[in-house]
Amino acid sequence: MPDNLKAPIVDYWKRVTHNSDVLLLPAPRAVRQILQEWHDEDAPKRVESHIDVDHRKKIAT
Repeated sequence: MPDNLKAPIVDYWKRVTHNSDVLLLPAPRAVRQILQEWHDEDAPKRVESHIDVDHRKKIAT
């Protein structure tokens, strides 16, 4: 998992586990939307490989 995606996930995990801060469901943004926004922001910064394409196919299904 890329570091720039891992950091916010770890922050949320810490909020829930250490502060007992439970998120309301349904969340205002779906995981798919968050990952798509991350990809759209990060894509111009890197060269795409077949691994990236494979992961996106798994997320989309």
